[in-house]
This record gives sequence, structure tokens and C-alpha cells, in this order.
Amino acid sequence: MNKKRIYKFKLEDGNFEEIESLGYKKAVKKFQANHTDLKVVLVHHLNKKGEWLITKQDLPMGRKKKLGG
Repeated sequence: MNKKRIYKFKLEDGNFEEIESLGYKKAVKKFQANHTDLKVVLVHHLNKKGEWLITKQDLPMGRKKKLGG
């Protein structure tokens, strides 16, 4: 039984990048590793009820000490 979900990240040019992950936080961390220049991204994802949500996520996401902030 696969519990992975698909998260769609909207890039500045309007294209989407899909990442399959177990959770929202892991998906964002995987995305920000490849796109270090972005500061804000829109994330489209399904919740448990099956509804599409759009979340505005500030980047980088994580501990400020570890990220040098």
C-alpha cells in the first residue's frame, strides 16, 4: 500500500514540478534543494478528504540555525 502523495510546485514561469513524497515537509525540502534561488512558491496538493489545497510556502523551510539565518 503506497501512501505517497503528489505535490505540485508552481514555478515562476507558470510551469509545475511534481514531487512524490510521504509528507508535505519532505516534499518542500526536496524541492528547495534543487531551487535555492526561489523565496516563495505555491504548492498544490490533495488533503485527506480529497480536496485540492493551494499553499503559499516561504523558502527556505527549516531550522534557522542550520540554514545560517
